[in-house]
Amino acid sequence: TQFAISADETRHNLNGVFFETAEGNVRMVATDGHRLSMVQRPLEGQFNLKRGVIVPRKGLLELRRLLSEDQTGACELGFTETSGVFRRGDVTMVMRLIDGTFPDYQQVIPKEADRTVIVDRPRLLDTLKRMSLLSSDRSTNAVRFELREGSLKVTSQNPDLGDAKEEIPVSYKGQPLQIGFNARYLMDVLQVVDTAQMNVELCDELSPGVLKPAGDPGAGARYTAVIMPMRI
Repeated sequence: TQFAISADETRHNLNGVFFETAEGNVRMVATDGHRLSMVQRPLEGQFNLKRGVIVPRKGLLELRRLLSEDQTGACELGFTETSGVFRRGDVTMVMRLIDGTFPDYQQVIPKEADRTVIVDRPRLLDTLKRMSLLSSDRSTNAVRFELREGSLKVTSQNPDLGDAKEEIPVSYKGQPLQIGFNARYLMDVLQVVDTAQMNVELCDELSPGVLKPAGDPGAGARYTAVIMPMRI
């Protein structure tokens, strides 16, 4: 979820990952207003937060470093009103939580989708990498999806270099649709998921796209990404 944390320091409540517990699961959410990344995993033992907390980016990066250095032994993570505490063996880390209210992220996750596409994740990722190289706006890496029954055409345009297009087979039966996305946002999602296929849920050219791993992601985890469309 870290890649979706906002870098805008004026929106301090979005400068971290939101942690909350619900129905025996821990849920982590990050958003920058243009995209949202959420993962949910089952909890072992008794762990219930009275309210959600926002863990800052720097604290998460340090926590990730500590976890990567020593992957043996159990670790503990707890929260007070103002701090998060991590402990493993002789190592204890305390990080100050962000004082703010995280937005109601459930409102931006579409409840239903008119169209569901099943696509090969590695192939779509490779296609997006190639198409983004030719995008005219390198800050957004804008690409267009042209969806038809059985195929997805990905295109990008550059007035100086020309156009690029690539068509990949998908599992889809429905009405045609054209929609634009930031290729970098899509690639960020595809790079953190390890399933062979992805579900891409779409409604229309103005509604957010929802990406979910196809099949069982393992360990009871559930991952959801929401990406706002672009006008191209």
